[in-house]
Amino acid sequence: MLYSCSDFGKSGQLDSIEKMTKTIDSLSIVLEEYPIDKIEEISYDFAQNEERIQLNLKSTDTINLDLGKKLDALKKIRFSFRPLKEMNEKLHLDFKNELKVLHNLENDITSSNGERVNYSKNVEVEIKKVNDLKNLLLTYTNKRQEAISVYEKHKIDLEQFANSISQN
Repeated sequence: MLYSCSDFGKSGQLDSIEKMTKTIDSLSIVLEEYPIDKIEEISYDFAQNEERIQLNLKSTDTINLDLGKKLDALKKIRFSFRPLKEMNEKLHLDFKNELKVLHNLENDITSSNGERVNYSKNVEVEIKKVNDLKNLLLTYTNKRQEAISVYEKHKIDLEQFANSISQN
């Protein structure tokens, strides 16, 4: 029986693919724990209050500096809503695609299809992609939490201000 040098690393390559598959599965679970629904809910609430403020705030009205800073902080996070939604969608798609790539690579290695000399290099490329996905998920969860925290911190002030000028 003849073996190629690349066959000696086969079990290590398959172990790496199995670990990466488990990692992607775990990352998918984490992503589900940080749904975009909360951001969409905040976005809707913010838009409702902002609309009431715009409809009722006259150009001659003034607001105190502290409230102005809070409104400014809220406007800044509002601009993060669309990128967060896009990042969430990208992560879902990238996880699905990466699982397919890993499955195909595993099949190629198991059945010795394709260029066997490139298996190690292909596994290394996939390890890097999985690490990039971990980092992207971490960025998403941090930015999502930051947006929620800022909104929760100023939500009551925003609602009270919107209600107060709506009553005038």
